[in-house]
Formats: sequence, C-alpha cells, structure tokens
Amino acid sequence: MVTRREFHQLILAASLAAVMPARAAAAETGVLDERTRLVLVANAKAITGFSALRGYYEDYYRHQALNRAGHLFVYRLYARMTDRIASETGAATFLACTDAERLAAIAKIRALPRAAQLFEGPIFQETLAVFEKTDAWLQLGYESWPGTPRGHDIYQRPI
Repeated sequence: MVTRREFHQLILAASLAAVMPARAAAAETGVLDERTRLVLVANAKAITGFSALRGYYEDYYRHQALNRAGHLFVYRLYARMTDRIASETGAATFLACTDAERLAAIAKIRALPRAAQLFEGPIFQETLAVFEKTDAWLQLGYESWPGTPRGHDIYQRPI
C-alpha cells in the first residue's frame, strides 16, 4: 500500500517530468568519455596553474558524473563549448591549446552570462575546492593533506 506521502511524491515527480521533459537528459548519470575527462583535467591545470600531482581530479570528475544527476551533461557540454571556442582561436581542440590559450578560452566562457551560471559551480568552484583540499597542500610543501594517513612507513623502516 502506498502511503499518502509516497503518493504525493509520485504525483510531484510525474508533474515535474511532464513540465520539464528536457531536463531528463540533463539529469542522467554515467561514465565520462575519454575526451571529456581529458578536457576537464586540462581545465583543472589551467585554472589552478599546476599539474595534478596525484590524479585526484580525474577520480573526482568520474565520481561526480556517476553519482550526481546533471554533472555528466554539464561536463559534456563544457567539453564541446571549450572545443568550439578553441577552434575560433585557431587551435583544433581545447587539448591542443597552450595554457595561455586555455585560460583565454575559459575567460570567454566565464564572460557569457548563461554559460558562466551553468559552469560556475560544477566546473570552476568544484575544481578549486578539490585543489584547495589536495594539491594546494602539496604545493605548499606538505607530504600530504589533512586527513590523509602518513608516517606509517617510517615505523616499518629498520632503525
């Protein structure tokens, strides 16, 4: 038997699906394709100014695409948009650009109001959040970041 609350949730979900059918594609989750993954990692390098030292950006983007509705769509759209803007500057793809050209392409995307609104959270802010929690600590000279077990190998070395 369906409870009253479950019934209302089903009605609400059906109503939203009828009103916003275009959002169904945007709500999908799945596996990142190789090109999109490489664009996101190149984007992270351009935004932070550092190469990823341990590959946590790839893991983060892969997890978000698999588990958060809409992120796969945003990532694919971003990859297409960066390639299109890179082709306007003369490069074949975003991946073929230099770091300066990538920053210029990112600046063009951020200058577009709707694109900036769509990409600000899932692309730019989340990339900076991953950087400040991981690679920023390594760039400052720490062996690892807070919360990461370390020093255990010292105890295993013979004295």
